[in-house]
Amino acid sequence: MDLYIYNRLDLFRLRFIMRILDFVISAGLLVFVTINPAYSQGNGRTLPDTTNTEYRKIIKYLKLSEHFITRHKDSSLHYLQLCADVCAHSELAAVPAIFFEIARQYHHNNEYEKALEFFNLAARRAEEMNDPGMLVHSRNWAGYIHSQLGESENAIETLLANLDYAIENKIENYIPEANMMLGFAYRDCSDNLNAMKYFNAARESAESSGVKNDLSTILSETGNLHVMAGNIDLGLDFQLKALGMRLQEKNMALIGYSYNDIANSYYLRKDYNSAIKYFEKSIEIQKEGKNDWALFYCYVNLASIFNDIKQPGLQKAYLDSAKIIADDLRMKPVYEAYYKVSLSYYENINDYREVYNQYRLLNAYRDSMKTEGLSHEIARITARYETEKKDREIERQKAQNQKLKLITGLLVTGITFLVLLSILLVRSSVVKKKINKLLEQKNREILEKNEMLERNAAEILRQRDEIQHQRDEYQKLNATKDKFFSIIAHDLKNPFSGIIGLTDILISDNKSFSEDELREVYADLNQASKVTYSLLENLLMWARTQTKNLQVFPEIIDADRLNKEIISLYEKQAKARNIEMTGRAEPGLQYLADPNMIRTVMRNLVSNAVKFTGNNGIINITAVKKGLFAEISVEDAGQGLDEENIGKLFRIDVNTLSIGDHRDKGSGLGLILCREFVEMNGGEIGVESTPGKGSIFRFTVPLPEHGFKS
Repeated sequence: MDLYIYNRLDLFRLRFIMRILDFVISAGLLVFVTINPAYSQGNGRTLPDTTNTEYRKIIKYLKLSEHFITRHKDSSLHYLQLCADVCAHSELAAVPAIFFEIARQYHHNNEYEKALEFFNLAARRAEEMNDPGMLVHSRNWAGYIHSQLGESENAIETLLANLDYAIENKIENYIPEANMMLGFAYRDCSDNLNAMKYFNAARESAESSGVKNDLSTILSETGNLHVMAGNIDLGLDFQLKALGMRLQEKNMALIGYSYNDIANSYYLRKDYNSAIKYFEKSIEIQKEGKNDWALFYCYVNLASIFNDIKQPGLQKAYLDSAKIIADDLRMKPVYEAYYKVSLSYYENINDYREVYNQYRLLNAYRDSMKTEGLSHEIARITARYETEKKDREIERQKAQNQKLKLITGLLVTGITFLVLLSILLVRSSVVKKKINKLLEQKNREILEKNEMLERNAAEILRQRDEIQHQRDEYQKLNATKDKFFSIIAHDLKNPFSGIIGLTDILISDNKSFSEDELREVYADLNQASKVTYSLLENLLMWARTQTKNLQVFPEIIDADRLNKEIISLYEKQAKARNIEMTGRAEPGLQYLADPNMIRTVMRNLVSNAVKFTGNNGIINITAVKKGLFAEISVEDAGQGLDEENIGKLFRIDVNTLSIGDHRDKGSGLGLILCREFVEMNGGEIGVESTPGKGSIFRFTVPLPEHGFKS
């Protein structure tokens, strides 16, 4: 009778299951190989002929083993051993994917030593078969098993080398997994800083490469580290995101881990009811999946909760359940976790004898995890210590006899030393005073020289700034002079030339013109005179601002009234070209400014708008309240300006000569005068313009409640 089958009913069930599995395997072998990731890794050379009899037998044993993992562990291990035996005596011993699957199932059975053996065997076969993907995959899991066995140094060394190999050979599918396993290894040895570093690297490489298989685990472990660092709310965010992904994937094993992690977070927040709820959810899943490792930690953590809320009966029940699993797993980290919590239980019930026993066992496991590799060295040192102990006792007796002699000698030497030291201190004190006096004198001299150098440097900087200011003023004055002469030489000369030419025609040959032609000449003469007068007026105003002889006399101005006044000045000129002029002001809007200066500003802006707006165009004048200022806008439908010409406006040092839609020329002096007057009245002026669409000139002046600040 098979050792792992306990009665005839079980034997009958097993035979029935095997027959069904034979049929399923025969019919669906190719599908199984295709969809199982462990069998489809690598470069194509790792997959054997699926019609091979031994291969079919291996697949059958693997399926049986997987079937019994959650039902009968010994049977599962039995079929794994049969599978390994077949592999060892056939050509399939060269197939790394099969050894990887055997290792994975040993891991699910909590047989970590056997799992490590087969992961290493899979790595060796992958290296021989030149299958770098399976090589990295197997080494990742081997390193993880080292970490679970408490062999942190081996784990980290293996995983770091494997990560370098994966990056160097660009095996992007397994780089996220390598980073994740390093995160586990550093976490297990309490190096949370490096653990967080590699979990973050795992998340980044998974998102960049599109490999999302382990992303929920990475998010969950990142959350656990935040919780361990005290950032419980942030940690819970990561854990809940991971749970959401796992619920979508319907991966019950990982959902169980998420419930466990979330329960731990609520436990640390002392939200015991939520913690118990999630631990119980996790236990239900872990029992179904026979995950003893996770089930153990659920029991231990629940025991800790009932310790905190002073319910020793429930604490003991969960401790007993945890002890059964710990004895089955036989792993040092598991025993250490158990004895930590059991120690608190016996402390609470005041069983100090058992407290001592539990504390001794806890320290034994702690010490074994830290010093097991040094046991032989410790034994040798202990034996040598016992031998040398007797020798030291003899030497101690001799030393005791010489102690009085030594003390006497030391007293004599000490007194002599103190006398000599006193003499040296007195002499050194005198010398020190002299040295300090010299140092103080030198320091004063250095400070005086430093102060003199600082004064000289400050004076040089002041002179440099003054020279720079004078140079800027000179350049500005020079530009002003050039502009002034340019206006006199060109802008005034041209209108006068036109006037003189028209009057010469009228004087010499007025009889040859008809009345209509004479009226046209008179109109041109009138227009040229007005332009010249306006230019002279602006020139005189601007000259007064430059000589600082123009004073500001602010008054309260009604915005609507001034808008209408300005429109009436240019309405006739606008109608001659069929230009529509509109004015709008907020009801009751008033502002504080010099009325003559503001009229000059608005006349210049409206005159320019009429000048540069084509026939049948529209000009809008608006006044609105903006904070503590009134904003006046003049919008035209003219030819507009590009960015380069906008930058030249309001500047005396550049030529802004332009021609309007009705061949009217502009010198730019009016806008310069506008800027001077607006700034003198405490406001600002600017322009928005689009070539071909027109321009909007805006300026601001203060409201009466804001007060006048020139």
